[in-house]
Amino acid sequence: MERMDRLSLLIDSLGVDNESFYDFIEWSLNELLVKQIIRQDGYKEIMERRGPQRLKEFDQILTGLTGRKWSHEQIKTIYEACLQKTQGKQYRESIDTGDYLKLLWFSEPVCKKCSKRPPEVKLHIDHIFPISMGGSSRANNLQFLCSDCNLKKSDKVEGGVPWLNLA
Repeated sequence: MERMDRLSLLIDSLGVDNESFYDFIEWSLNELLVKQIIRQDGYKEIMERRGPQRLKEFDQILTGLTGRKWSHEQIKTIYEACLQKTQGKQYRESIDTGDYLKLLWFSEPVCKKCSKRPPEVKLHIDHIFPISMGGSSRANNLQFLCSDCNLKKSDKVEGGVPWLNLA
């Protein structure tokens, strides 16, 4: 069985719509590509501009790099993530109540690294893909780690750079 056939079978088995899955993959890879290019190729002067023209220029860059038409909201989201990268700024958005509830509902209250549970340890909410690297405070980027494991992990991505940006 070919790799794409296996992937399609898995997607179907999980009840995920193929088109929506591939749209998500395309979006994630495009976003990762743009962030890497912006960081490497010296677009700092465009990133530092102010006013409505900056997003128009950024849209032209995105379209040129990816061959894709982006919505205004997508342009704004990626621009802000890239701006954080070029300026080295970290902005930790608060965890939305809905995302916090998803984490509590779908994640077992146990350290993902050492498997210890309260009251033996105090659990922290960890950002899997660190805020300092453009990660978000959305539920799909959050996990429970005990205080020791979280402090050891710090702002590192464990297991290498993820193939998807969980932002």
